[in-house]
Amino acid sequence: GCHNKDVPTKVGTFDTSEEIFDLVFATRQLEFAVDQYNHMQGWAPVHFAALYVTTGIVLSSPPEGLYLSGPVLYTQGDTSVTDTLRTCADAAFPVCPNTLGPDGNPSKCPCSDRSKIVIGGVVHGITSDTFWDAVFAAAAQGADDMGVDLRFDRFEPQESNEILFRKMSAKILSLCQGGVDGLFVSLSDPVIVDAVKICQELNVPVMSINAGFAESKEIGLIHHVGMVESNAGYQAGFKMAELATFDKAICLNYESGIAVVQQRCDGFKEAIGELGIEYGEVRVPDDNEARFKNIVETEIGATGDWSGYAILIAGSPLIPPSLDLKKVHAGVVMGSFDTNDLTNEAIDNGDLLFAIDQQPYLQGYIPLPILTHAAKTKQLFLNHAIESGTSF
Repeated sequence: GCHNKDVPTKVGTFDTSEEIFDLVFATRQLEFAVDQYNHMQGWAPVHFAALYVTTGIVLSSPPEGLYLSGPVLYTQGDTSVTDTLRTCADAAFPVCPNTLGPDGNPSKCPCSDRSKIVIGGVVHGITSDTFWDAVFAAAAQGADDMGVDLRFDRFEPQESNEILFRKMSAKILSLCQGGVDGLFVSLSDPVIVDAVKICQELNVPVMSINAGFAESKEIGLIHHVGMVESNAGYQAGFKMAELATFDKAICLNYESGIAVVQQRCDGFKEAIGELGIEYGEVRVPDDNEARFKNIVETEIGATGDWSGYAILIAGSPLIPPSLDLKKVHAGVVMGSFDTNDLTNEAIDNGDLLFAIDQQPYLQGYIPLPILTHAAKTKQLFLNHAIESGTSF
């Protein structure tokens, strides 16, 4: 009754099922179907609620206001919907040993044996950088919760970042060419991006964590888990001005240079500029406290209490030597990226104005359920960024 022989009416529908997919792709009686990924709407709240109950950690709200599971449009020419996907969507993608569908009857969809799902991870967090302890612990917990095989090794300190990034690139290629079902990486250097592009050519689902939000979005990775570093640095500038009065602000950056840390200083610089305050950036080593002290005191002065100065510490390895400087130059005010027992104690003692928590546990944990489910369901959030911070 919807078709006029002279003016054909095009019909589409909300929601999907095996029957609706047949009407779109087989008989072509429907032009399109709009999916809201109801399977994702089921599993995601359970995972996030369980994470909150066990850790007290919650995701930050995204710029869109919601983490979106739809709308996803399927049209007659769409080749992404396989026969298996049509059948299994109705059966709610059973996980072994469960072989039943939602109605309690045997499922037409084979159950997924998650022990055979392999998820890989490659990040720039070396063994001496304690920030990454939570990331690795969380990934291990996530793999255990999902029952998957996790391949996630941590690099020892290297002679240079260039060597580290080359080793990361080689590891990424090895994992993807070995046939992992999903991969998460930190995009800490262009050479890493080049390796990931090869993984994309091999149809490996890849998401980024911690570093490389802009690059991740540019090359079309499925998600980025972390905080937008430049925004965090920008917020840090205004937070510091809210909590203290100062005439010059300095960002302590890694001497070796890491893009994600540079973005923090760039955002801080922008905010300080808008506030009309003098800005400076000092590059310091993260493995030599004597040189660290000499470089900073050469910039500001070896004597005096440094009243009128504010310092933003751009990464956790720089926190201990910075707090040692505070003991000698008590007039300086400081804020920091990253949180740990030392920063919590320093805030309580008044030695730090604030510490920015990007919730590294989420950065390690979240990729595991997302990549595990996507390996079978192909369902992802529509948001690119899954934000673990900024939290002061």
